[in-house]
Amino acid sequence: MALPGRGSYLQARDAQGNALGAVILPASRLLAPDATSAPPIPAAPGATFGGAFRLHGYEAPAGPHAPGGTFDVTLYWESLIDAGEDFTVFVHLLAADGAMRGQGDGPPASGDYPTSLWLAGQWIEDAHTVTIEPDTPPGEYTLAVGFYRPGDGSRLEVRDEAGNRPPDDAFTLDLSVQIGAP
Repeated sequence: MALPGRGSYLQARDAQGNALGAVILPASRLLAPDATSAPPIPAAPGATFGGAFRLHGYEAPAGPHAPGGTFDVTLYWESLIDAGEDFTVFVHLLAADGAMRGQGDGPPASGDYPTSLWLAGQWIEDAHTVTIEPDTPPGEYTLAVGFYRPGDGSRLEVRDEAGNRPPDDAFTLDLSVQIGAP
């Protein structure tokens, strides 16, 4: 049976077949039927985060977007390890001078599939909504992404494809976002 917006449930049973209760499964966030095959995703320069997660692709509408509005960003991750720890993903809208003009921080998959459940070799589709600050001037902006520990805010170390570590452990996506006049 399906639960609206939440996935499906199964009747859990013990070894003797006795009913134990319902088990809630998150709505599908794994990208392939076997969850370990590389899915078709937009090709883009990626990065590795803390040696645990690899960003293979991403999508976001170029805009123009209105100040005070929102837009969605989809990130395509591969888990390189059994993480066993929860991290928060950050998506920051940055001006040319590096000032943050919007953000979309949150747990992966809207909290339905936290990184503590990710297993090595799994591919995950992760959507985030970026809220643009109302006073954001028109212009071209970039997006930076990364992971941090929700308890203390410490970020996972990032390495781009060449092995370079970007400032502030924030990986800049190879796309631009246009903010227009309201």
